[in-house]
Amino acid sequence: MVIEFSGKIWFWRGLAPWYFVTVQENQSLDLKAISGYVTHGWGVIPVNVRIGKTEWKTSLFPKDGHYIVPIRASVLIHPLFFVTILRIEIPYIK
Repeated sequence: MVIEFSGKIWFWRGLAPWYFVTVQENQSLDLKAISGYVTHGWGVIPVNVRIGKTEWKTSLFPKDGHYIVPIRASVLIHPLFFVTILRIEIPYIK
């Protein structure tokens, strides 16, 4: 399964601050539908993510009815950077 979308990178302040992009609502519903088949617990889904030419392995996390994608520091140009195309590949689901 491959998902592509655009979104704004946002900052989460906490004990361990991170940057994320929120998956769009319709795509989050699709992810929720398959999460039982691919999750390792708590609804977290292992994925391969690509922004531009940078690719990495991470997990999607459920939050407020959507999924959020942790953004690797090496792709951050600016904290308010808008991702034009973010590609998520979920292994084992076609």
